[in-house]
Amino acid sequence: MSLDILVRRFHTLGEAPNYVNIMIYIEGTRRGIAQMDGAPTSLHYFRIRYLSHCQPHSRGGRKAPMTQNDPSYDQSVSSIHNRLFFRLFQAGNTLDRQTTKALGITTVQWSVLGALSRPQVAEGMSFSELADYLVVSRQSLDGVLKRLERDEHVLRVADTVDRRAKKVVLTDQGKVFWESLQPKIYEFYRQALASFRFDDKVSLVHFLNQLNKGMDEIDLGEPAQRDEE
Repeated sequence: MSLDILVRRFHTLGEAPNYVNIMIYIEGTRRGIAQMDGAPTSLHYFRIRYLSHCQPHSRGGRKAPMTQNDPSYDQSVSSIHNRLFFRLFQAGNTLDRQTTKALGITTVQWSVLGALSRPQVAEGMSFSELADYLVVSRQSLDGVLKRLERDEHVLRVADTVDRRAKKVVLTDQGKVFWESLQPKIYEFYRQALASFRFDDKVSLVHFLNQLNKGMDEIDLGEPAQRDEE
């Protein structure tokens, strides 16, 4: 299929033939490469072909800037970034909803119980260590711990080294509850990842690690001021 035909197909469907839509179309065919002009073409090369074909050029054949303020702005890249982060937002909300529905606990409760069940923290974790490990605010974590304490699943005890400090530990009842969840958790994972090959799962972990690292290093200058509610 030629690039011209593919672009015209999107016009016929009433959709903008932008890079994101065309890429989704190609990926939907479940083929690792695109057939352009009768020959296999890598997706990276296809992107270059698309950008040179569809994006506006200034006189003299030079590519016109995407915005007046930032000539380096690439609309196709911005579109896929926006779609990616929105999909992450949706996935997080779906995880929250399905966890409560299937397991009867919230994702943060699940994370706390899982973190405290690890053999290397059998003696418990300090409040700060737990908050940093889960990447949650201390205020949110405190609320979750109070709920788990009411259910007698966790307990805050004095640190054996520093009596002024507190450690969060999993109670015997909490351990039993956590073990009772394991069959459901296993099935939860299995169904959610049913369409993934093993290599896909490994790659996804790698890319999510990269994304977490990238987000952790974001620096936009002065911290944004939160609106008072």
